Amino acid sequence: MLLSQLDSYEMDITAIQEIRWISEGIIDKKNHTIFYSCDGKHYMFGTGFIVNKRIEHLVKDFKAKTPRICRIGVRELFFNYSLICLHAPKKEKNDSGKDNLYEDLDQTYEEYPKRDVKIIIGDLNEKKNRSRRDV
Repeated sequence: MLLSQLDSYEMDITAIQEIRWISEGIIDKKNHTIFYSCDGKHYMFGTGFIVNKRIEHLVKDFKAKTPRICRIGVRELFFNYSLICLHAPKKEKNDSGKDNLYEDLDQTYEEYPKRDVKIIIGDLNEKKNRSRRDV
């Protein structure tokens, strides 16, 4: 269903979160390739990219950093893209988990050439505290 919707909108690369699969890897489908990074033991979290076959030859590399962070490198004519998919914890979660996530994000961001166009995309889970007056 999702893949047919991506085809109908002619999407070349789509970032996805909360996949909830096991481990990390690459799945080859008829018209798409799915690159994913999930928890090694539990069906929770998970990030990834769905890449249309027509541009798959432009994918330089894929790195599964954590179940909440992965990165894909895409080659272009004059410069390259580093797309980082992020799934941040909810605002009410503990600060040490968030600190670790953002340290991993910093490392992932810095691992790739400065000349790459770097784009961070995903579910940042910012939750606004609302009072009754805001509703």
